[in-house]
Amino acid sequence: MLDVMRKQWDAIDPPGLNTLATPLQQDAFTWLSDSARQRMLADAHFALRSNADLRKQRWISYLQSFGRVFGPLAVLGWPVALAATGAGLAETGLDIDQAINGHTTAERQSGFVAAILCAINTLFNASLLREAGLNVDGEMRLPETDEATALPEPEPGNATAGELLAWVPEAYAPSEPGKLLEALENNDILSSVPGDIRFQGVIMERGKHYAMVGDLTYQVRFIGELDTWAIIDPENPFSFTQTMPLRLDADGNWKIAERLRLNGGTPRFLLKAWGRLHPRPKLPALEPTPYEVPHAQATALREAANGDQDIALTYNAEPPYRLYRKLRDDLAADARQFFLNFEPRPRPQLPELPLAAPTSPFFRELYRHSEGLVVGESHVERGARQFLVSNMGQLHKAGVKVIYLEHFLTDFHQAELDLFNQTGTLPEALRQYVADLDALASQFEVTPYTLKKVLYAAHAQGVRAQAIDCLASYRQAWHEKPSSTIRQEMMNFFAHRVIAIDQASRGPSKWVALVGNSHANNFMGIAGLAEMEGAIGLRVEDIEVGQSGGIGVDPGHTFEEDGMAAWIKSDLRLQVPISRPWM
Repeated sequence: MLDVMRKQWDAIDPPGLNTLATPLQQDAFTWLSDSARQRMLADAHFALRSNADLRKQRWISYLQSFGRVFGPLAVLGWPVALAATGAGLAETGLDIDQAINGHTTAERQSGFVAAILCAINTLFNASLLREAGLNVDGEMRLPETDEATALPEPEPGNATAGELLAWVPEAYAPSEPGKLLEALENNDILSSVPGDIRFQGVIMERGKHYAMVGDLTYQVRFIGELDTWAIIDPENPFSFTQTMPLRLDADGNWKIAERLRLNGGTPRFLLKAWGRLHPRPKLPALEPTPYEVPHAQATALREAANGDQDIALTYNAEPPYRLYRKLRDDLAADARQFFLNFEPRPRPQLPELPLAAPTSPFFRELYRHSEGLVVGESHVERGARQFLVSNMGQLHKAGVKVIYLEHFLTDFHQAELDLFNQTGTLPEALRQYVADLDALASQFEVTPYTLKKVLYAAHAQGVRAQAIDCLASYRQAWHEKPSSTIRQEMMNFFAHRVIAIDQASRGPSKWVALVGNSHANNFMGIAGLAEMEGAIGLRVEDIEVGQSGGIGVDPGHTFEEDGMAAWIKSDLRLQVPISRPWM
């Protein structure tokens, strides 16, 4: 009003007054005050934004950024497409709200355009979900086939308390009550007398509470949640694991109560927290060969199997050592007779070789022409073990179900290997044996390429480990060797028998073997496992980083064997660049 009057101060009949010719029901100044207040509120509503408006704008920005980043990635898989579709629907709803309730024409137009574009993007993402077989309930549709498809068996019930204890690693297992009590004994001399009611049987001394269990004293505290006293560790009185609950017997003496535990079990998928989900089925033991040490005599020869009694194996006249020498001589005689009449199997066609390191198509092609691959190594080189650790997944995809291993004895180590195949944990005796093998192979240097890593890589891919040596073939304790190739004869013959028994008993499957390179192919006239099994031999050798390696036809290699030059050659040769930062 003042603005109008200031501009029309000299008008005889100012046109800005009472332009609507509306009669007022109240005095003019009250009406002007109310009108000004309403205009201020309208201006504030137009110019100022509420927290709800700001949150909507912020979420629109978040969802637009999410769509720009993950929208193009939706083609990678249905989980990404599902997330992009959900975000697109939310953004579309917010854009529609802006198109309807925007403060200005520009905001409403912007919301209208954004809603259309976002809806189109969301439809594209939803089409990817349809292609992936996801229905409206978010469940994957099973493919329709003419024949009924066997569905996986439903997950069994919860893991029991006993299964939990079996799966928990030893370092995390509950302590034995006797050992824990011994660690918590207290030698303080008590002069007070026990209290009564709540403190019945409890002695208070220098602000601490003690109880007598038998003739021994323990520091205790009252645990309200358990409504009982419990023996505690004085150094860690509030520890949950280092406590032993107590109870009073009928004579008022303290006794150790059973420790509380979650006896209800737990969902089986939580067992994965210990690195395993399900124990694999236990396979029946293979039929023993006539060259293996019987179980009754195995204990007496355990140290000899670990390589600690070669002299005793050669000269000791006690029955266990005489038994070893008889088994050794029988195996040597049968092996020599076998090779006198041996006729090699037809050689498989070699796969098309890649330019560099083996790839997934190479393994598929290799196992298309052969059921097995024999990897030959020099035991002091790392390349073969690195090759197996790095490519165990590719071998598994090619259908490999078992790895045959030199150095492991069927009569001493296979039972422990079977337990490892089932649980993924190396028993202590086998773990120490593998550690000793790795130490000798690495010449006591620290290296990441070990036999232990090969075992764990195989288990992770579901590849079973099988020994192909025995005490008689592995421990070459001769007063005088019958020939320079007696080890190759005995081990190759025995491994051939074990592989045949294993494939017959546990079903035919593709396999890989890790052996010394003199066992892979023909060596000094003795057929290798590759010739005996109709498999392909691959000799692996280390080269320095920077040299050109790769895989190709093996040109052969000369080395020294028992002071004599020997020629070794396989079907293929793989040269592996080995970095030695540990040296």
